[in-house]
Order: sequence, then structure tokens, then C-alpha cells
Amino acid sequence: MTGPDRATRVYQYGAVPLGRFPEAGIDALWKANRLWNNLVEIHNDNAEDLERARRDADAEYARIREELDDLEERIEKAYEDKRTARMEAQTRSSSHPLIAKANAGIAALKEEWKRLWDDIKPLRARVDKRVDKPALNAAFKERVGRAQRVGDTGGLDGDTANEVARNFREARARVFKTPRARLRFHRFDGAGYRFYRFKDRTLDDAAYGVPFDYFSRGGEGDDRAFTLEPAAPRPDGVPRWRLRAKVAGGQTRAGKVYAHFDLVMHRPLPEGAQINNAKLMRKRVGDRFKYTVNFSVRVPAAEPAGRREDAIGVDIGFRRMPGGAIRAAAIGGTSDAFGFRSVELPKDFMRRMDRVEDLQTRLDKTASLLGRALKPLLKGGAVLPEDHRRHKMLRSVATLPANRAMSFEKAYKLADWFGKEPDTLSTAIQEKLMDWRDRNARSYREMHNLRKKTLGWRKELYRVVASELVAHGLPIGVEKLDLRVFAEARDRDNDLSDGARGQRFLVSPSELLAAIRNAAGREGVPVFEVPPRDTSRRCGACGDVNENLGSDLEWRCPSCGAAHDRDRNAAVNIARAARKMALDATEGA
Repeated sequence: MTGPDRATRVYQYGAVPLGRFPEAGIDALWKANRLWNNLVEIHNDNAEDLERARRDADAEYARIREELDDLEERIEKAYEDKRTARMEAQTRSSSHPLIAKANAGIAALKEEWKRLWDDIKPLRARVDKRVDKPALNAAFKERVGRAQRVGDTGGLDGDTANEVARNFREARARVFKTPRARLRFHRFDGAGYRFYRFKDRTLDDAAYGVPFDYFSRGGEGDDRAFTLEPAAPRPDGVPRWRLRAKVAGGQTRAGKVYAHFDLVMHRPLPEGAQINNAKLMRKRVGDRFKYTVNFSVRVPAAEPAGRREDAIGVDIGFRRMPGGAIRAAAIGGTSDAFGFRSVELPKDFMRRMDRVEDLQTRLDKTASLLGRALKPLLKGGAVLPEDHRRHKMLRSVATLPANRAMSFEKAYKLADWFGKEPDTLSTAIQEKLMDWRDRNARSYREMHNLRKKTLGWRKELYRVVASELVAHGLPIGVEKLDLRVFAEARDRDNDLSDGARGQRFLVSPSELLAAIRNAAGREGVPVFEVPPRDTSRRCGACGDVNENLGSDLEWRCPSCGAAHDRDRNAAVNIARAARKMALDATEGA
């Protein structure tokens, strides 16, 4: 919990494993994954029970609900037709006749679905008064509580089970706010987390966590689940700690299983921080795993920034500069003393990501050919018994629609899994999988490793920029952007060229904005969202709007003759709007 004088922050650190991660730890991650899937199944059963009770209670409601179910199936089929149209048109642009026709069909179906949904909402309110919802909810809560008990999870530790249940409740609450949203089952791929909650009952403030020195090892007899020892710092001086974390086992000392890591603390925890909990994360990166430790800490709340006469503006950009770099953002202020900063992703970054894309394209092509070769051999996925843990994945390949290709990720996982389970499949299938893996394993690893390092560099750059910005203590203005426009969503049309779409992906505006908001939140610096309209076209000198402004980086105001860098001018205008918002907020407080 947080108080008036404290705020909760999350600090993430990289963890380097010292030795192989224990098999018992992997089994514990699988149990946590299974608990999530069990909770999702309970949710689905509860939803089905409620829906069945509603339909039994009201014939009119049942009729409209069946029409909605039919419409949802037709909408899904319409999206499949749209994907086929994209393949035939060889574009994602909504201006193409085939895609425009598909979109029109989808829009009509959605409009009909919306009309029926509006009709059923008042009926549902009426029907819910006839349904015994308290009894259904009580049965749901009882099943959830039973599912997360240690005995019913196969021995999963209580802290992790409770955290999985908390994540489930949060996800379920979000689902209820969106009519067509669904909770998803998670396929286990070796990734997951182990959760540690900390309390020191000898402290007055025990409910709020422990200080950092609480984790110091107390000798060989210290068998706590999470302990730290100082280790030699890195060559660059960054502190490093030796982490011993319990990843499996019960309460007895003999049964506990530990994993050991080097914990690199590139950013120190704030003075006076109280650590509530930690989460040891195991994430899949290609065919390997990356480990991080997330500390959730309570820190003294930063004092809100007082009245400021100046502000900073951040103009998000995707401009390719003459030297080959991409300008990710332009930063300016209302005062000339602040100056101007251009945040750029250098040419080397572009070269590395081009290499990643080239490797991915090659892997996609070979995986597509592999999928076509495997489909006739898989016989509808019936080559394995239905209770085999790989049956569903094989069936997904066997029943892949003609307008979809098997991904290289799925190809590699199939090859990797069945390479460890020889004689599970026929010789013909096994040989094709092994041959594909042998020819592509090196490219697969190179792609993932290069991508991880390159995007990690970008993330660190944005964190540094954000930290330097908030150090000024001035209100910050950012453009109010619909980030979905820049997302490569599966069914989102995009009239941009492949190059333009690629530049938006490379910049990742959501990552930059998140870094700014996180840093500002830690320091009590306000961030204001500024409407982007005319921020580039409005002259920062005279205020007139240049209606004929093109896409050139430099332009001259036709009214006053002032010369502008387009992005710098936009940043200054955003800063001025943020300053006005900050002053209005201060006066209204």
C-alpha cells in the first residue's frame, strides 16, 4: 500500500545465471503457468454458467445472444477473408479495391453487432435480476480459492500462487470493461516468474517491506528464499551482487532448491527505500532465456514541482537525417537557455536492425516452405495422441489456413522440442525438422541476440534522455498520440510505405514516452499531453499557421520570414502549450 508520503516504484535489474537453471525451478514455473490456465478455465466456466442462466431466464435475451454469437463467427470469417485479400493484393493499404471491399464487409458486420449489443444491454440488466448471481459468484470464488492452495497447485509456493491469482484478477477486471475481450490460456515455453514477498516483523513498519541490508547473508545457516552478497563490481564500476534465490522446494532446508545469479545494479535503490517484494523473471529470447529481478519498493514521494515559468516540449519524430540516422525526437524549451536537443538513432543502429530484418525474412521464407512440406505428413495433426503435450502445436500446423504461413518461431520450437524427443514422429517428419534446424539454427540465434542487444541499447538511450529531462525540474509537454496508429497490429490497415512503417517501429515512441513518464513520476515532474494539431506549422516567432507547409525539415515563415527547423519549432510550440497547462493547473489548485 502507499501512503501520503510514499510512492511505489519498480526497479528492474539484469541477472546473469551462474550455472544451469535447476529443472525443479522450471517445473515450478510450469506449475505457475498451469495455475493461470486453471484460473482462466474457471473464469470461462463461470461465464458459461452465467450466460446459460441468462438465456434460460429470458427467451428474448437468448434470441439476441444467439444472433450476436453468429455475428462474431461471421466477423472472424471476414477477417480471414481480409487476410486472403491482402495476400492477393500484396499490400496492407486500405485504398486497394480488394482490401476496401473486405473492410466494407467488416464494417457492416460490426455495425450490426453494435446495434444488437445496444439492444441486449438493457435486456441483460433486466435478466440479471432474475439470475442468482451471488450463488454463481460464491461458487467462482470458492473454486479460485481452492485452485491456488498449495496442495492443489502441486506444491507451488504460496507467494507465487497469490501473485498469479492477483494478476488473474486484474486481467479479469479489464476483460469486463471490454465487450469482446477474452482471457487467454498461456502456452508454457519455459518462461515465467518466481515471486518473493518480504516482511521483517522486528521493524515497526513491517507491513511495508524491508530495507536493502535485510538481504545480507547470515552465514551458511541462512536458508532464506532471497539473499544477497557483495560481489566484485564490473570493470565500469557498476555494483554487482551475488543473488541466491530459492526457485523450488518446500519449507525444510534439505528440500529447498536455489539458483545463483550475478545481479547487476546499474541504478541504486533510493535512500530510505523499503522493498515490498521481488520477482525473478525468466523470459525466452529465441532459444535461450534472459533473467531479470524486479524490486517493488516504497520510496519517499517526490515533492511536486511548484510553479514554473518555463517548460520543455518533446516532439516525437521519425525523420531520416542526411547522415542516415533517424531523429526519434526533438526537444526544445520556452526559454532559449534550455537550448535544443535532437534524439537520434545512429546509422549503426539502423544497420543492425536491417540485419535483423534480413535474417527474419530469410527464416520466415524457409519456415513457410517447411510448413507446406509438413502439412500433408501431419494428417490433420493426428500423428500424436491428443493427450500428448505437443499435439495442439502439431495440429495448429496441420490445419494452418492457406493464407497463413508457419512462423519461424514455431518452426524452431517444433524442431527443438522433437529433436529432444527422437522417434516421437515419423522418420520423414523428423528429418525435415532436423534438417531445417541444422540449416537455420545459427541465423536464428544471431537474429535474436542482435535484436536483444540493439533494442536494449535504444531502451537505455531513452532512459538517459528521460533522466536528463526531468533533472531540469520543469513541466514537460509531449504530443498526444494514438500509439495504435504506429503499431503493427495484425488486422490494422496501414497506408504508409514499408520504409515509413519500419521507421516508426525502429523509433518506438511508446518506449520513449514511457521512459519520460516513469522518470517524471519518480521526481514529481508533471507531464502534459498536448494536441499535435499545427505544432509543426505554427510559426514560433509570430504565431501564424503555414497552411502550405510540406514535409521539408527547414522552412521559412511566409508571414514574418523567420527560419525554422521544423521539429525544433514543433518542440517549442509543445513546450509553450505545456507551460500554459502547468500554469492553469497551478492556479486552479
